Amino acid sequence: MKIAAIIVRLLLGLVFVVFGSNAFLHFISMRELPHNATGDFLNALFVSRYVYAIALCQIIGGLLLLLGRFVPLGLTVLGPVVVNILLFHLFMDHRD
Repeated sequence: MKIAAIIVRLLLGLVFVVFGSNAFLHFISMRELPHNATGDFLNALFVSRYVYAIALCQIIGGLLLLLGRFVPLGLTVLGPVVVNILLFHLFMDHRD
């Protein structure tokens, strides 16, 4: 069970480091924003550059998980990010 926990920790850390660094490096293409409330919300995040603060939290939390040091701190940093991702998809991302 200890090996499974290490694998899950490494995979979670890798996901957050990759997608957090994408905000700065743009190696994963993004499709055009929709013309509705979801697009307006995402556009506000990009225009205000708040998306960089979110990406920085993802990178820091992901690196802490990958390094295996201060894992509780890494999970504490990533907790609000995960909650916001969940709430965004529950309330705003309604695809037809």
